Amino acid sequence: MKKENSIGFYLFQNLLLIISTGYKIDDKKKFSAFQNGVNEFKDFVFLQDGIIDNDIAWVSQFENNTNILAQCNQHYKNAIFSLLQIFPSDHLFWEYLAAEEKLYYSYIIKEKFNNIRRPVLEISDFEEMSYNKHNLALVPIKGMDWLFEAKAGYDDIKKIFTCIFNGMQMMDDIDDFAKDQASGQWNLLHSNVKKIITDENLVNDENLNRFEERIFYASGLCEKYSLYALEQYNNALINSEKFDFPELKIWLTQIIEEVQESIKLVQKITQ
Repeated sequence: MKKENSIGFYLFQNLLLIISTGYKIDDKKKFSAFQNGVNEFKDFVFLQDGIIDNDIAWVSQFENNTNILAQCNQHYKNAIFSLLQIFPSDHLFWEYLAAEEKLYYSYIIKEKFNNIRRPVLEISDFEEMSYNKHNLALVPIKGMDWLFEAKAGYDDIKKIFTCIFNGMQMMDDIDDFAKDQASGQWNLLHSNVKKIITDENLVNDENLNRFEERIFYASGLCEKYSLYALEQYNNALINSEKFDFPELKIWLTQIIEEVQESIKLVQKITQ
C-alpha cells in the first residue's frame, strides 16, 4: 500500500469512487456504509505500513502523547464493525479477506527475510512482491462485485490493477533507490546493481559517494526499469479503455506523462 507522499496515495484514497462508475449502484446507503468500512481499513493499513517499515517517530509519539499502535488497532476494529453491517459473518467476503491478508502478511515476512539474506532477484520476484504488497487494495473491488451488478468482471479489473501495482512499485523503488540503499531495503534494483558489481569486478577505490546509485544510472538499469513501469501503466490504460472508469483513465494518463518526463530526464543525464 502507499504512503501520503507516494503517487498511489490518491488512487487508494479514492479507490471506491474511482471504480464506482463500473457498477450499477442501486443502494446508495449500502454503498456509503461500505465506503466507511473500506476507509477505516485503508487507514489501518497505511498506519500499519509505517510501523512495519519502522517509519515512526517514537520520541514524538511519546512527547505528544499520541499512540499510533492504539490508532491502528482502533481503525481495524472500526473497519470490522462497519463491514459486518454489510457482510454477515458467514459471507464469502470474510474467507476472501482472510486469504488476502494471509498472502499480504506472508510476503512481509519474506521481504524482511530478503533484506537480511539478499538473494538474487528476477523480474518475476519483483512482480510477486508488487502484487502481494498491494493485494489488499483488491478487497474493496471484490466487495463491490458481491454488492452490486458489475459492468466489468472482477478478473478484468484485477488485471488492470495488477499492471498499476507493478508500475507504481517500480517507480517507488527507482525514486527511493538511495533511501532503500541506506536503510538496507533489498529489491530487484539493488540485486541487479550488485550483480553488475560482481560480474564486472567493480571496486569503489576512490570511495565515491553513492557508488551503487551511480552504477544504477550509468549501467542503463534506471532507464530500463522506468520503461518497464511505463509499459505497465500503458497496459493498464489500454485495458481500462474497455470499461467505464473515467477517473482512472485521467489518473493513468497523468501518471504516464510523469513517467515519460522522468525517462527523458534519465536519458539526458546519462548521455
